[in-house]
Amino acid sequence: MWASRMLIMTLCLSIAFGFLSQVVFSRMGILFAIAGIIFFIFISTIFDMVGIASASADIEVFKIWRSKKVEGSETGYRIVKNCEKVCNLN
Repeated sequence: MWASRMLIMTLCLSIAFGFLSQVVFSRMGILFAIAGIIFFIFISTIFDMVGIASASADIEVFKIWRSKKVEGSETGYRIVKNCEKVCNLN
């Protein structure tokens, strides 16, 4: 089920970014287009960092933090628990 949702989300994002780069960037000056491309690269790098971090994190640490009610541990636990889905986003 999640694989089909990821496929649809990936296709929608690809279409949206493709449309944005073709239509909007062609009407902008070269400096704005370069800034937009750098922005896309930056966003991609952030997603890659989160994906690699979620795949390499130890879930036991997040279980301990969650039991101690450390702030942000619930979100971290969910990200690490669903690392195959998170890694697919990058």
